[in-house]
Amino acid sequence: MPRISTFMYCESTQFIGQPNSNNQKLTIENPLHVFAPPFIPGTFSFGIVFGLLGIDPSEEHALRLVFSYSKGTDPVIDTGSVNIPKQLENNVPVETNGFMMNMDFRNVIFREEGSYETQLFLNGEILGTFPIIVKRGESN
Repeated sequence: MPRISTFMYCESTQFIGQPNSNNQKLTIENPLHVFAPPFIPGTFSFGIVFGLLGIDPSEEHALRLVFSYSKGTDPVIDTGSVNIPKQLENNVPVETNGFMMNMDFRNVIFREEGSYETQLFLNGEILGTFPIIVKRGESN
């Protein structure tokens, strides 16, 4: 059964190449528990990082992320269906098979303060909902 093992909002994410290697290291910059753009309405950039476990590597999967204002308005961000291709067979149990993923969103428009949330779906089924408060950072 697929499940979310990790979820984090942050300022940004990036992959950094490792010297003398083809490997890259995921770097998470400034984890956030509140978004504080200087002005609302205004734009704000942020990233998310999440981990999924329980992924059957022998099947294709469809991932979708929806970020919206909690009062039920149209989504602010909807990735649509993102294809996750079959993976090479490995010798780990399905419940420990998975991956970490990051997404950065630049200049997202926030029209009002309040509670927002990210919903993650896999193969059309919701795996989790992750709220965050958006509060104007400037006092003037």
